[in-house]
Amino acid sequence: MSPARKAILKRPDEFRRCYQEGKVYKNRVAVLHVYDRGDAEPARVGFSVSRKLGKAVVRNRVKRWLRAIVFPLLPELPHGYDLVFAARTRAKVEGYWPLDRGIRELLEKAGLLTKEAESN
Repeated sequence: MSPARKAILKRPDEFRRCYQEGKVYKNRVAVLHVYDRGDAEPARVGFSVSRKLGKAVVRNRVKRWLRAIVFPLLPELPHGYDLVFAARTRAKVEGYWPLDRGIRELLEKAGLLTKEAESN
């Protein structure tokens, strides 16, 4: 199993814990829920795309964009966190690059990504 696949949140209770006990960071294209597990395991990520965004084709495209943005950043994220990225309806209108900038901005706002990592 690849490291990226191991780092994915899958179970509903993992998502629920991020939503209920984690901190929330928002901008115009995305929402980031951050839960500090407090262990030495690598960061894990989950993706959420609402049906408000559109039909399955659109939702799947936006989810692919999220994965393409976040997976290369995984090695630079600190250990011990669960992160859930949720796309807002504006993400499909804005496109890939504004979503990329928005995700990096949210990670920086949460203190999980440094400026050096952002420039890569």
